[in-house]
Amino acid sequence: MNRNEVVLKRSTNDRFISCLNCEYCLLQRTGRKPQWDLNKELTHYRWVGYTGSDTSMQMLKGWLNECVIEHHACNASTEPEKPTRLLDLGGVGVTGSIRLVPGVEASSQCYATLSYCWGSEKALLLTKSNIHAFEHNIEFDLLPKTFQDAVFICRKLDITYLWIDALCIIQGADGDWNDEASRMGSVYAGSIITLAAEQAESSRDGLLHHRSPLRQQDCRILHSATHTIIASANSFCYEPGCGPGKCRLDTRGWVLQERLLSPRTAYFGPNGIHWECRWGALCENQPFFLEKPGIFDDRHQESQIKGAHEAFYTLQDLRSRPDDLLRFQTSWTYLLEVYSLTDLTFASDRLVAIAGITSVFQSRLTLQASFGLWLPFFTTELLWTTDQATWKDSRHSRRKIDYAPTWSWVSVSGVKIRNGWARLADKEDRFKQDLVKVEKLPAPTAFGHADSLPPVGSPELTIRLRGQLRRCFGTAESYKDGIMRFAYPVRENDGGHEFHTGELALDTTLVSETPLFCLLIARRTDYHIEYTDHMDVGLALTPIDLSANLYRRIGYFSQSVRSKDPLNEQGGFFTNSMPESVVKII
Repeated sequence: MNRNEVVLKRSTNDRFISCLNCEYCLLQRTGRKPQWDLNKELTHYRWVGYTGSDTSMQMLKGWLNECVIEHHACNASTEPEKPTRLLDLGGVGVTGSIRLVPGVEASSQCYATLSYCWGSEKALLLTKSNIHAFEHNIEFDLLPKTFQDAVFICRKLDITYLWIDALCIIQGADGDWNDEASRMGSVYAGSIITLAAEQAESSRDGLLHHRSPLRQQDCRILHSATHTIIASANSFCYEPGCGPGKCRLDTRGWVLQERLLSPRTAYFGPNGIHWECRWGALCENQPFFLEKPGIFDDRHQESQIKGAHEAFYTLQDLRSRPDDLLRFQTSWTYLLEVYSLTDLTFASDRLVAIAGITSVFQSRLTLQASFGLWLPFFTTELLWTTDQATWKDSRHSRRKIDYAPTWSWVSVSGVKIRNGWARLADKEDRFKQDLVKVEKLPAPTAFGHADSLPPVGSPELTIRLRGQLRRCFGTAESYKDGIMRFAYPVRENDGGHEFHTGELALDTTLVSETPLFCLLIARRTDYHIEYTDHMDVGLALTPIDLSANLYRRIGYFSQSVRSKDPLNEQGGFFTNSMPESVVKII
């Protein structure tokens, strides 16, 4: 079989037996086989010139049906809460009226969601002035193309209800966006499928596209009794900006939670359709689910982000189960790395844009956070660091965010955020210890809009740590791409000083002559037969008021020292005999 041919078997009747106008609810509740047979044996799928063709929609419906039936991890374990409002598309098979209805009045639990870029052009919006008109009828021709395509796809999939933020949340200063924003995570989590406009710059660009199918098909150049020569087509999945995790849409900050929480996402691009669910990823080149979940071929490695939902959802007790704690920290670190490189129109949305993700586990695990740092393991959380490789990327604009304290990753944007201590704690044979005492934690804060958070500099956000603090000196000549070498005197030597050096990853560009201090947070020690290796990590600080021991964070430092004594427990920059200082950081 040609690799560009997809074999599907379809019954003579392409309707499911409906239950309250919702075939998918019936499938989830009863496990009944859909009319699309899962053994895929008879009907050939060939590349067609339009992604909205009946052939393409039949393929998409087959993916959806198989996922609903076979993938238990992709189905909600509890009945989801309905959105405040939904668009009623008029029932299965209806092509006429669209109207806004209260979610609680929807006759089915099944609805789709739309993920797209708004763009700079003004589109049709729900406001207090037109809400009553929308409840009566919304003219299809007034909808921008992306909305029209979403309605078309839902009707082809026999989905009666659709949620679009612009039409289901009251916009404007007198609207309910602030209330609805915190619920958006549950809206996407409760949907049967999310339709994603992967390359669209605005709501006018659409989901469905015409294309040349010849670009995607192998070309038979020569065929004889002895051999066949075929010029193999390149998979569109490898093209830049194509598919989940690589497309324009996934650079938006709000989209990360839409993508992670949605059980299934269908990506519509200029060249084809991609599928992503918690089981795996598909495309028209690779249209069959693998036998085991969580395995991805090289075209779809970025689709592993949905697996983080399963990791968060199955956590039980971080305090008594070390494996759960490690799984949480690994998943959260990965999530933060991905999120930190996305873009937000408003920096004030930096926390609320992932509130839906944290709601999956925060209340169940009774976890409290302050400006994005989890309080039960606060010292580890303090050791976030910027990735110097992203300092070279001109696509990202590095800046400080004034409404967040400097000890939080929320205060920095435009650069990848990583957890420095997590990378040191990845092997069991390494001895690790925290060397700082937290005397005062910050007040817990919600993952909310900036306007709802305490102001920077307030006493409730000032943290107080007790630990070893040392002055160091930056070596400007080695400053490059957010990394600075720093030096410190060790001992006098022939009338001078002997200096050791370490590495400082800056949060943002540093002004020259800025006084530098290093606060030791943690140490990793590797014992060997003939020597001992130490890795010290901590915060780079600069003073605001030395008399008050008040500092602000400017980066993360690390320093490695090898001792010839195999039992040496003394670090290089810091020694066990050094006195401790109390440091306050805002």
